[in-house]
Amino acid sequence: MASIVDKVTEQAEKLGLSSESMPKVYVDETAGSDDKGDGTEASPYATPVTALAGPQGAEVAIFIRKAPADEYAPISGAALKRAKKGLEQQKEKAKKAEAAAAKESQERQREAQKLEESKKIVLKEDPSLPAAIKTKIQGCSELRSKRISVSGWVHRLRQQKGLTFIVLRDGTGYLQCVLSGQLAQTYDALVLMTESTVRIIGTLTELPEGKTAPGGHELAADYWQLLGAAPGGAEAYSTKFNEETEGAVLYDNRHLLLRGEIASAVLRVRSGVLSAFRHTFAKHSLIEVTPPCLVQTQVEGGATLFKLDYYGQPAFLTQSSQLYLETCLPSLGDVFCVQESFRAENSHTRRHLSEFTHLEAELAFITFDELMAHIEAVICETVDTLLEDPKMAELVYQLHPKFEKPKRPFMRMNYKDAIKYLVEHGIKRKDEETGELVDHAVGDDIAEAAERQMTDQLNVPIFLYGFPKELKSFYMKKIPGDEAFTESCDLLMPNVGEIVGGSMRIADMQELLEGYKREGIDPAPYYWFTDQRKYGTCEHGGYGLGVERLLAWLTDRFTVRECSLYPRCWMGEPGESEACYNMILNGLKIGYRHLDTAFGYGNEEAVGKAIRDSGVPREEIFVTTKLVWDDHGRVAEAFERSMKNLGLDYVDLYLMHWPQAMDPKDGRYLAPEESPTYVETWKAMEELLPGGRVKSIGVSNFSIKTLEVLLPEAKVLPANIQVELHPSLPSFKLLEYCKSKGIVVTAYCPLGRNFKLFADSAEFKSLNESEGLSTAQLLISWALQRGTVPIPKSVNESRLRDNFNVTRLSDHAMNVIDNFHKTSGVHGTLVFKTGAGKVFGWTFDQLGWGMDKDGNVIES
Repeated sequence: MASIVDKVTEQAEKLGLSSESMPKVYVDETAGSDDKGDGTEASPYATPVTALAGPQGAEVAIFIRKAPADEYAPISGAALKRAKKGLEQQKEKAKKAEAAAAKESQERQREAQKLEESKKIVLKEDPSLPAAIKTKIQGCSELRSKRISVSGWVHRLRQQKGLTFIVLRDGTGYLQCVLSGQLAQTYDALVLMTESTVRIIGTLTELPEGKTAPGGHELAADYWQLLGAAPGGAEAYSTKFNEETEGAVLYDNRHLLLRGEIASAVLRVRSGVLSAFRHTFAKHSLIEVTPPCLVQTQVEGGATLFKLDYYGQPAFLTQSSQLYLETCLPSLGDVFCVQESFRAENSHTRRHLSEFTHLEAELAFITFDELMAHIEAVICETVDTLLEDPKMAELVYQLHPKFEKPKRPFMRMNYKDAIKYLVEHGIKRKDEETGELVDHAVGDDIAEAAERQMTDQLNVPIFLYGFPKELKSFYMKKIPGDEAFTESCDLLMPNVGEIVGGSMRIADMQELLEGYKREGIDPAPYYWFTDQRKYGTCEHGGYGLGVERLLAWLTDRFTVRECSLYPRCWMGEPGESEACYNMILNGLKIGYRHLDTAFGYGNEEAVGKAIRDSGVPREEIFVTTKLVWDDHGRVAEAFERSMKNLGLDYVDLYLMHWPQAMDPKDGRYLAPEESPTYVETWKAMEELLPGGRVKSIGVSNFSIKTLEVLLPEAKVLPANIQVELHPSLPSFKLLEYCKSKGIVVTAYCPLGRNFKLFADSAEFKSLNESEGLSTAQLLISWALQRGTVPIPKSVNESRLRDNFNVTRLSDHAMNVIDNFHKTSGVHGTLVFKTGAGKVFGWTFDQLGWGMDKDGNVIES
């Protein structure tokens, strides 16, 4: 103890202080607390800066220790100097914050006073001006230089230098309006929010060359009225809808989302498409009819019928209007309908709706070739008609800049040739019994994923025709001379898949009756349909087109739900699997090619399905999955199970998820020395490599300590280690160690377990401005620049896009982020604790993690 006193005395003399006059203050960097501590030995602070800022004043003798087991020692001169500098910086920050708060308070007072003054301004329309012509925005071009009155919603709003710029929307178009002078100084003008309804009167003037606005003109207001105020704050439209808004929130607020430019543009194109179809059908002499939605017969199978009670009798919502359309042929000739159809399918995919707009047609006295030629002509002529309208063309190319009109003639591919193509190009199907991927064979139903993959590879519209009779409905005509197959077709479009399904219909009554029998259908309710063959039959055919699917192709929408006014789909909660599926599809579309999953995540099937459905070549995608704890003793079996779940031919990387093993019988985590040890598990993983179904193997959640046990025993060096890495847990020593061994480091949780810790910090806010990047972009760029492979996770498409845009950071930014963990209170991780100082049965020491019992990082 005397030596400590001597050191304190010596330190005090250097500082020109008397040790007797200096109160003692204690700092424990691991167990202390800046919030709860009082600087006594029993309740120490956590940092020297707080010790200097304490009630004892800056002239104190600081005793410090690094760990609870250490003795307190006087602070070094260098450390004291840093602490004093830190204290000065704190004071400076506090002073700036106080000044900013005072400035903000003054600004609020000025704004409040300004608002009070604004209430005194009362606008009156000038009676000496010409009477305003009431008009819709779309009719403005004819009224330039005239005084007009326009009402609508505030679509965009900008206030600048005493002027208020409003982009007004009335459903027919957009108009820029300018409020100036007292018009912009009223209370209503100062608190105006987007989506408020207003009436604006003024003179419409053409914009000078070099300036732009919708329509090439703007309205210089001389009077305006607030008709209906929209809310601000948390309820503001711009708060509800932004880049971060989740998809579920968007659909729950579809009634408001429709006001956006993209949603409204899609619906305008939808209207144009239906109008163009009707124009095309009129050219081809088809008459529109309106079949019933309530039916007592099925068309596409009973499993997908919506059933209801109809005055004591069973009835259904229609799946298709085809049967009713056939009854119109003898009296009206060729007919079509635009009708809602309903399918009770438990499918939450990008191309399924429970209620969809079904455009169907039936034609008499035609052949199968003529039917396909007719479908091709209708599609192409409808697109031509749509794009001949300049407004529609502008909207289509705004939504889909790379859209190209389909070239005729469409490719025709026989079902048997399609099976051959799938086999030759390695596009497989999943065996329902074994779960294994196998080649297609004649008789197989070509699944949506395989169909789309083939279509995307050929990248042209395809008529796929001649399907086996077992795969098609009872009413479809069999091919003469090859009666195991039908005169049926699907029209497939790149990036969407099937948009039209059609066939020739059975014309012979006896053959139709046999079809009922084959499918187990009671013919009695279908008497009126059967009568069409009894009272003068003919060769006829027809088709159904999904309007939302065609729109998705035309406007490049990711899901058909974007193409429906109010989408009705399977209302079961998509759950994690469906959310994962959608996230992977989104990510692959954006450009992501590294997918990380694990058996323990429970989403391998969703990942595999998304890969197959995406159309992205398998060789472009890097897939990682992982071995779970209770499978350490059965590696080969676990690997096969993961491969079955994924439905892939191979994985690029197979990781040992944790070094801990679990007894599968009782769920007990095994001690490090119990078999199977992670070394034994690794040796079993090495045996997977010769088969070629796993390209590389690695580890996850290992440390230098566990690696140093594993590496001497390993025949194959781990290709990769996956660990939690972010600015609060930078793990410099582990990173350097792995680099020296040639082990690639993957950073999971690269955005931290508490993203707000970074986003709300002064350091990152400063870098947001200086680097021009979001916080997520900074974190991912930092991870890449330090040589790691970050794997951020997000289900939000806008965040996926945001995370994808990274760049090289400045040396200053790298230095700030490298040292961020030194900030008080941020150096740590919220690990998966299963007890004090334990993770999945092992202590931090057994894991080799440099942490205290509470999970606070001791070393990096």
